[in-house]
Amino acid sequence: MRKIIILVLAVVLITGLLIACNNSTEEVVYLKFPTASTTGSIYPIGAAIANLWNENIEGLNVSVEASNGGVQNLNLVAEKEAQIGVAVTNIMTEQKNGTGVFEGKQYDGIRVLTALYSNYNQVVVSKDSGINSLRDIKGKNFAPGAPGSTPEVETNIHLSAAGLTYPDDFKPQFVGFTESIDLIRNKQLDGAWLQAGIPTSAITEITSTANGRLISIDEDVIEKLTAEYP
Repeated sequence: MRKIIILVLAVVLITGLLIACNNSTEEVVYLKFPTASTTGSIYPIGAAIANLWNENIEGLNVSVEASNGGVQNLNLVAEKEAQIGVAVTNIMTEQKNGTGVFEGKQYDGIRVLTALYSNYNQVVVSKDSGINSLRDIKGKNFAPGAPGSTPEVETNIHLSAAGLTYPDDFKPQFVGFTESIDLIRNKQLDGAWLQAGIPTSAITEITSTANGRLISIDEDVIEKLTAEYP
């Protein structure tokens, strides 16, 4: 399944902000821009966007930062620790409504600046793991993603839809892309959930150098989640 990655920002009149930057010869506006893991697709895209702004808008200084992904990015913006971030549409909706991972933490001060690209859920496993479907993850050493990351949220949603109790039905290791590669290569991890655009360097490295392969998401799970998240 795929989700749409969007660029979000705190509620400011972005056009007014940029005009102010262009008209100012003294003050510099500093913006923090958390993205995701450096081994995924989002970080270099964020860096390219920030570089474009920095080179073309006088008085604006955007600094790109690595992060655990969309959930952390939205929290950072809500807490005014960052001004721009990236997130998938479903978790942004949860934050706006105060549901799901944002239960009790409703925040509607986020606006969409633009859509970036489709972000695909990708489940990679060791060829020796015996995992051929989501239900086979039960009892395995599996990395759902870094704590509070978008992949962790997606792992929870998908495995729950497959009938597993998250995270009790498997042995979770809450690590990101880079750590997952090393753990699978060293036979310390049976599989990992990654969410990124295509192609993704982490997936390429796991499948080409770490005895990994991709598995399909079960059709009944896709049908169930498509109905639940139209």
